Amino acid sequence: MKLKDTAAFSLVEMLVVIAILGILSAIGITQFSNFGATAEESANRKNAQNVASIYSAARAAGLDFSNGEDDLEAAIAAVVEGGTIETGPFAGSFYGIPTMSPEQQQKVLPYLQLTSGNMTYSSIAEE
Repeated sequence: MKLKDTAAFSLVEMLVVIAILGILSAIGITQFSNFGATAEESANRKNAQNVASIYSAARAAGLDFSNGEDDLEAAIAAVVEGGTIETGPFAGSFYGIPTMSPEQQQKVLPYLQLTSGNMTYSSIAEE
């Protein structure tokens, strides 16, 4: 009685393939595990840019969110609440970010500075 020739993988070949897949998956997991933190930091930077842009545009149109003080947190809260220009060529224009949460407001603080009524953005967070 003759045995049929079957095309199959040996146990050693299967173990080698499983080992290679394990190594590749370990490399992939370590490469992609930091994406969440990087995405959150990018979102915080973009939110800070938006706050600084709206602050500057509103100030140019005649709306002062700082009320003459250099209190950054109060200015950010005022930008988030927003305001409407009452007179002039921009009358009726709303400047603000009403959808920004208090947590997001705290996360943009390291990227913003308020000096002499001017808000500036820096891509490098200050501690």
